[in-house]
Amino acid sequence: MKKLPWEGLSAAQKDAITATRDLGFKYLWNDALCICQDDSDDWETQASQMGTIYQCAACTITSLRSSFDQNNRWVTRGWTFQEQNNSLRMFLFWPGGIQYNC
Repeated sequence: MKKLPWEGLSAAQKDAITATRDLGFKYLWNDALCICQDDSDDWETQASQMGTIYQCAACTITSLRSSFDQNNRWVTRGWTFQEQNNSLRMFLFWPGGIQYNC
């Protein structure tokens, strides 16, 4: 297992790591880090398991920091439907705060 340099992580990834630790969890699954982004076979394998990943997660942390278009609408992302419908608990990090859904 490789160690990731903190400086190389995005603000959303740093927020997710901090929230995971603050909530007392030991593990974090982050699609940008856990799926080989330039490997279509790995992406297909992981994408087919996303529903189960969300269903089995203790909670889902969703960063909405960059998920809005210029009309302030939540941009439809590939995982959004599965996040909302399969997650038992969600922490939504909005630009102005945090929302908890269960």
